[in-house]
Amino acid sequence: MRIKEVSEQLNLPTETIRYWEKVGIAGTVERDVSGYRKYSPEVVEWLQIIKCFREIDIPIETIKAYINLTKSQENTFSERKVVLENHRQRLEEKIVEYQLALEKLNKKIANYEQLVEFKSN
Repeated sequence: MRIKEVSEQLNLPTETIRYWEKVGIAGTVERDVSGYRKYSPEVVEWLQIIKCFREIDIPIETIKAYINLTKSQENTFSERKVVLENHRQRLEEKIVEYQLALEKLNKKIANYEQLVEFKSN
């Protein structure tokens, strides 16, 4: 699969995919005889995982560390689990922050609705 196809399938800019390759988190991308990138299904699957990680703000360095653990010859399941658990905790904290912000926003909207209703009467 070429980069344009991967970009369309994953809804990612080609620049993002190239950047992930450059920083070493995209896996090994083969090239065809013309020099075009050729993405295997395994690499596309990794890119989907990376996209998910980035959508929940896992830093590139953490992703690199996680990928290195997966490539290790040793049993690194515990370490990988810790990496994900740490980020889960940060994500749960963010959800609480977003929930509080949403409540404030809803109160503000309710105030404006009352003002608009009062003014129209």
